[in-house]
Amino acid sequence: IVGGFIAAVSIILFLWEKRDYIIYFWPVLLVGELFTYLGKLATHRIRPANPVYFEDSFSFPSGHSVVAMVFYGFLGYFLIRKLAGWKQKAVVFFGCFIIIVAIGFSRLYLGVHYLSDVFGGYLLGFLVLLATIMAYEWRRSKKISTSSNAFIATRFVKIATIIVCIAAVLGYIGFTWRFWPYILPAS
Repeated sequence: IVGGFIAAVSIILFLWEKRDYIIYFWPVLLVGELFTYLGKLATHRIRPANPVYFEDSFSFPSGHSVVAMVFYGFLGYFLIRKLAGWKQKAVVFFGCFIIIVAIGFSRLYLGVHYLSDVFGGYLLGFLVLLATIMAYEWRRSKKISTSSNAFIATRFVKIATIIVCIAAVLGYIGFTWRFWPYILPAS
């Protein structure tokens, strides 16, 4: 599901001529996944007993928490930078915050992670996100002095953006409609 949203966000950033964000968007996701894999490999923490949904990888850190933090965190960062009003920025911030917390809670609710796994995933994701944002801002501050291009949204870009957003939502609905996870019987 997140893969579809990642593709949609990438296409939208490309259409909006925000290619410099794409340069940082993909690495933040890949580095988050890499550190999650290395963390699981280093700790070998077994998952909690009797989960609602069976997972066959190690528990620490929660990969879903890492991906939620880097994906929705980066998306929130991008939107907050582009919005003008403080009310809109607050809505984006708290919307992303609620989604990130809900994803972590869902991992606890399903019994596939301990609380420390989720917090560890949040911390790892936040560190990767913070390093990426710092790198972007540093590069941006060097670029501002050399050139300044104003973005003028065309009708095609607006229509294409709407189509990509609708396709992402329909893809999500289609995936969830057809996906029936294996539920472990109660013991």
